[in-house]
Amino acid sequence: MLKDMFYTLSSEKDKSLPIYLVSVGCFPGQNEVLRPSGMPYHQIFVVAAGYGTYTCAGKSYPLEPGSCFYVPKGTAHHYYGTDEAFTTRWVAFDGENIAQVLAALGLDEGCCFDGGLKSDFYYAQAALLEQAKQNADNTVLSAHAYSALVAFVQQRSLAAQGSNALEHAREYMSAHCAEALTLDDIAAEVHMSKYNFCRAFKKQYGVTPFEYLLQLRVLAAKQLLASQRDLSVAQIAIKVGFSDAGYFIKCFKKLERITPLEFRKTRI
Repeated sequence: MLKDMFYTLSSEKDKSLPIYLVSVGCFPGQNEVLRPSGMPYHQIFVVAAGYGTYTCAGKSYPLEPGSCFYVPKGTAHHYYGTDEAFTTRWVAFDGENIAQVLAALGLDEGCCFDGGLKSDFYYAQAALLEQAKQNADNTVLSAHAYSALVAFVQQRSLAAQGSNALEHAREYMSAHCAEALTLDDIAAEVHMSKYNFCRAFKKQYGVTPFEYLLQLRVLAAKQLLASQRDLSVAQIAIKVGFSDAGYFIKCFKKLERITPLEFRKTRI
């Protein structure tokens, strides 16, 4: 991927547009950027490759391929790569009524989210860069800049919905952990494909859905081992969702470093 940057020469007429393009580009091996006073225009980015960090308004966000972030006009910010592959694609814009446009879109402060590689925003940014390289009229670039901005906002909305879906999945698993839940059941509950659900869950919480379900079941087992001493280990295994006592003991020992009976003795 080659460095590819385009800066417009905007007339006063262009600047009277609701939104006009300032610059658009792709920067492989993106250098560190530290701007304590911000910039006189707004910027939206997608990380095309590599890893880095973005700091804005006192908040720091880790960046990875597919991360999208917004730098508001006049806002101090800092971003940099943590490896040589760090590559950004961006759109910088301003406009006569840009404050109203951003308010209508709900983009009123800096943000960062996982938009995923090859998102609608990624393609909209690439299309805008291509138009700019072909010396398109500034009014045409204005329309493409607006399309990229809308794609960015819609991608943020999808990311928020995904986060809400994952939290609902955790609540659903907690409420039904003693049942014979399958990955298909949980993914269907949050209207996601099995693959996307597993990937998003692991990324968000650091464990797979199955590992999280095991943690819930072992936690429930610990409560029963301590409070219902008349129940056998096999009975508790069934109550918390395990169909096999031997597998339950194996999972319990892996997570707690002791067997269920040893745990029970510590609660005497």
